[in-house]
Amino acid sequence: MPGTPGAMLWLASARSLAQSGNTTLLLVMCAAWLAALTATMRQWRQAFGVPSPVAPSRSVPLAARASLWIGALGLLILGGTRLWRT
Repeated sequence: MPGTPGAMLWLASARSLAQSGNTTLLLVMCAAWLAALTATMRQWRQAFGVPSPVAPSRSVPLAARASLWIGALGLLILGGTRLWRT
């Protein structure tokens, strides 16, 4: 997690994977880091008694959802073409 002694290990591993050009393992490591950060934040919220956010009264606009999905698909396509070339 950022700001902890273990963060240097995560960053050193990510740097070495990026320098070696191993994109697949770097993406897997990023997903693991995000999962660890999410779990840590959930535990901190529970420990300090912060209530979970209630569902919003209005739904997210379709244009905002579509733009996020299009951006994510674009990143996946870029990553896929990079993996395909190597």
